[in-house]
Amino acid sequence: MDMLKYEDDFKAEAREHLQIVNQALLDLEKDPNDLSILNSIFRSAHTLKSSSAAMEYTHISNLTHEMENVLDVLRTGEVSTTQDTADILFECTDLLEAMVNDVSKGKLRQTDLTPLTEKLRNIIQDKEVKPSDTPERTRSGETTGEEVTGYDRIDNGELTVFDILLEKDCALKSVRALMILKAMETFGKIMDTTPARNEIEKGQFDLNFKISLNSDLEPETIHTKLKLIPEVEKVDMRSVQKTPGHIPATEKTSPPKKDGSKAKEKSDQIIKSAISSKNTQGIRVNIERLDDLMNLVGELVISKIRLMQIGTNNKVTGLKEVLDQLNILTTDLQNQVMQMRLVPVERVFSRFPRMVRDLSKTVEKEIELVIEGSDIELDRTVLDEIGEPLVHLLRNCVDHGIETPDERLKRGKDRMGTIKLTALRDKQHVIFTVVDDGQGIDPHALKKMSVVKGIISAEDAEKLSDEEAFDLIFRPGFSTAKKVSNVSGRGVGMDVVKTKITSLSGSIYVTSNIGIGTEVSLHLPISMAIIQALIVGLNNRIYAIPIANILSTIIVKKEEMKTINGHPATTMHEQVLPLLDLSYLFGESSSERDEIFVVVVEKNTQMVGLIVDSLIDRHEIVIKSFDNTLKNIEGFSGATILGDGNVVPIIDIDGLFNLRDRL
Repeated sequence: MDMLKYEDDFKAEAREHLQIVNQALLDLEKDPNDLSILNSIFRSAHTLKSSSAAMEYTHISNLTHEMENVLDVLRTGEVSTTQDTADILFECTDLLEAMVNDVSKGKLRQTDLTPLTEKLRNIIQDKEVKPSDTPERTRSGETTGEEVTGYDRIDNGELTVFDILLEKDCALKSVRALMILKAMETFGKIMDTTPARNEIEKGQFDLNFKISLNSDLEPETIHTKLKLIPEVEKVDMRSVQKTPGHIPATEKTSPPKKDGSKAKEKSDQIIKSAISSKNTQGIRVNIERLDDLMNLVGELVISKIRLMQIGTNNKVTGLKEVLDQLNILTTDLQNQVMQMRLVPVERVFSRFPRMVRDLSKTVEKEIELVIEGSDIELDRTVLDEIGEPLVHLLRNCVDHGIETPDERLKRGKDRMGTIKLTALRDKQHVIFTVVDDGQGIDPHALKKMSVVKGIISAEDAEKLSDEEAFDLIFRPGFSTAKKVSNVSGRGVGMDVVKTKITSLSGSIYVTSNIGIGTEVSLHLPISMAIIQALIVGLNNRIYAIPIANILSTIIVKKEEMKTINGHPATTMHEQVLPLLDLSYLFGESSSERDEIFVVVVEKNTQMVGLIVDSLIDRHEIVIKSFDNTLKNIEGFSGATILGDGNVVPIIDIDGLFNLRDRL
């Protein structure tokens, strides 16, 4: 059988299970005695072992097999979970991730697993009977040398055998069977299966399979719950007497009547999850196909705008009604495609707890990472780009922000520092905030360091407010680190954050209090594909300004214009508003008028009024990025095509500010 066609599914599933293991290990460090966490790790490791074995990735299946051995003795309590044990399991997870990534690159890593497997075996070396000593039962009742994982054996006791038949049109019988097995594990102990469990998980059975269960629940209760699972056609059961080594077919007339309220409560949750899964089916779609679909929708939007303009100009009888309906349908289609591209930020957030845990151990600090808003959704294109800036921010919190435990105790704080990462939806924006309760940022130290490094002059430093001084950390080459480390302090990082955020049409804000902590906020648009923009006129040309950057529009009379330090300005809400003449900035002549139109925009905490000739209309535009020839043009983030066919440059607010500062 050609297994390559299943490779994409394997990689996606493997990464999901490795993420589950990573998070569960972090939870296990906090509560080493929580059996449910160990069971979660065991299930993911077992599933990964089975799927990798089916794909003939023996290096992955062998390592997960060794992990199962350790996890089994941890679950039974024969060996206690220690920090060293958790570190070894983390090391296994890292290697498994590397091997899965190699699979995605079309190559197989030939890694020597001996050192790591020896560490795993040393954990259970004092045990007389290891998990791998237990043979696995095959369909015929014979045994193999492979470990029986996911269920236990006992020598005697009462059992119930459940014969489960799936519906003929069951699409994914292996998935449905695995769901049933997990539900049965909550009812009691699975003693045996026919065929073998690994064959069931691979789908190597017809439509029926048998599960022998030792449970405190009444068999009739379990029977009822199994019938509730979708695509289960029939469930037969019989009680038998278990004798050492095999399960004879001796039937019992009266099954045991025992109470198992705790198991019942947990099993109800599993059953509800199984039932709801029938209504939340999904398929994996290559993201490139979604990109292509979005591009086609963008072209459709442009054609729609063009057609509506033609209809308005020509006033064709009966055309308006059709165009209105077309507008509704196109807008609905656009919204649906954009929703399809939205991905929970958990996809990025999920890797940070492990990263902070490892970094805090490196710098010998005690740090807790608190994450909120993981369910907030963001366009996949934006989400893929936000990971790197957040990594830099978190690394700075660990290295520069949070103090050592001794320093924190001296300052009256808890030994353990806290970093809080939050995502919040605000209309068409997502706001990411990274807050630490560390030592804060001293604005005077920032000014002094900037002067020493030649970033700004001493005179300019004196003029900066504390809020403006915080922006110095985004200057290239700026760093307050006293020594270079593997965590930070190489003079790069925050400038990378700013560059990335501005390229995504976002903004960044920093607030800090000495001795209390620092907060960094990133404001990003939900989508970068189709946005709302204000179309403005300037010297017989038109430009688009993203609505997300606009605070308001005003009309300023000539007598209200002032000059401050040689630059035009006016007042708005009793505050000074600097004005920026786009004609001057673009090297064109500006016309003299008694009244001027001003578009008030914001960059970080600064407000500036952009002087334009006219305010034309508000439009929905499709962003078209510049190619390599034009991408270095400062002040513009791309272009769009209006309904009349005109190509309109899209103004980049951050680029305008940088251009202004150099003039």
